[in-house]
Amino acid sequence: MLFTTEVAETYEVVYNLYEVAEGFFLPSAYIVSRDKEGFLAHIRQKAVRETIGHFQLELDDVRGRLFDIIDQLQPKNLEKRFSPPKRKEKTLDELLADAEVQKVLLSFAHKRLDELLSHVVQYRLPLTWNVDRRVLVKDFLVRVSQETLEPDLAFRRTREGVQYRLRLRKGDLVWKVSSRDVIPVTNHPAWLLVDDTLFRAAHINGNMVKPFRTRDVVSIPQASVKTYFQKFILKIASQIDIEAEGFDIHYFDRLKTCRLEVNHSFFSSEAALLAYMVYPKAEFLWNDRRTKRTTLEFTQEEVGIIQIRRDMEAEQVYLGRLKNLGLVENAQGQFGLSDPGPDPLALVHWVIRNRLLLEEAGFVLSPIQMEDKVVYLQQATLHMQTERAIDWFDIYGEVVIGEFTIPFLALAKFIRDDNHFYPLPNGTYFLIPQEWMEKYKSLVQFCPQGREAPAAE
Repeated sequence: MLFTTEVAETYEVVYNLYEVAEGFFLPSAYIVSRDKEGFLAHIRQKAVRETIGHFQLELDDVRGRLFDIIDQLQPKNLEKRFSPPKRKEKTLDELLADAEVQKVLLSFAHKRLDELLSHVVQYRLPLTWNVDRRVLVKDFLVRVSQETLEPDLAFRRTREGVQYRLRLRKGDLVWKVSSRDVIPVTNHPAWLLVDDTLFRAAHINGNMVKPFRTRDVVSIPQASVKTYFQKFILKIASQIDIEAEGFDIHYFDRLKTCRLEVNHSFFSSEAALLAYMVYPKAEFLWNDRRTKRTTLEFTQEEVGIIQIRRDMEAEQVYLGRLKNLGLVENAQGQFGLSDPGPDPLALVHWVIRNRLLLEEAGFVLSPIQMEDKVVYLQQATLHMQTERAIDWFDIYGEVVIGEFTIPFLALAKFIRDDNHFYPLPNGTYFLIPQEWMEKYKSLVQFCPQGREAPAAE
């Protein structure tokens, strides 16, 4: 008797980049089958929220967000978003032909692509390049590097002007752009496809590599040096180390302050503090391995060179102050609470409570941005009182947050909906403490919605 064993087909969501216009890449997603060896084989259909359940694929937060990005970047949706209102929609080619519209459209698309590709890297998701239904998907997979490419810039003054060189660095390996097949996928932030591997490139714009795909040095005539440097080089010069030959060099080594920035992304489990050491003309993440940085300065007629050398002893004083305040360093060199508890926003509330202490200790706090919301850095005080009527509670009280006073009832809907972000009149958001969310959740259930007071004064 002949027995056959049927193996159930398995599927994967594969993300893809394709060229929709010259040098302009957009994402798509497909449901792809795996063959008996587990390799990605054939495209079954496009992957969207509504289809993946039929293939026993879970719609988790990451997939949902990436599907939203892909939907926003569909050509038809871009045409609708960027066409003039109340007029016939323009095609994508027509929009890209308009220099002003192209600038805004590419900025929007590249920021969304940056978010998508960042999650492809973080979660090691499969990515293909220009795949279609006629091919085996495994043959079009792109390697996705966890490493970031660093630019290596050098300038040499000559009688005729300045010779400018850009190379790329991965770890200790530095290579010429012209020695590889380099395709800028996005301009800002910069993602580059190098041979068959996708990298994020730090500091530079993706378009900066284009001249160096076919030559190793760009010559800038003397009459154009200042304009070229101001337009293309100045923004990145303070962020990276550069080599300079034939220029006068000015040196700085005095630490001005330590800037603290809360690092919190849509998918992160908890926040952390980044410590940046601020010097004249440059700043360093405290655990950056570089001990100096060379940057640019402009006078009326000339481009000058500035070199910043780090004062490691002065930096350690700031780090000691953070630890004395009770913060601990994690494996990535970021700072957080030793016991944050179950609240993922505990550190943000700690920063708000200790803002004055941090400022008195010499730190500068950057605005805290969570998703698209800026958090108001003032501690709130709450004066509460409740009275029970026959079948519901009367809730009295007010919340004072810096210059704003709001009735507690204004927060009722937000607490009921587990929404920590209460909008303030200055455009920032009051971050409702987790303690309040838990303590008053049951109480606000009794509050008639018509009696809620939504506005801050």
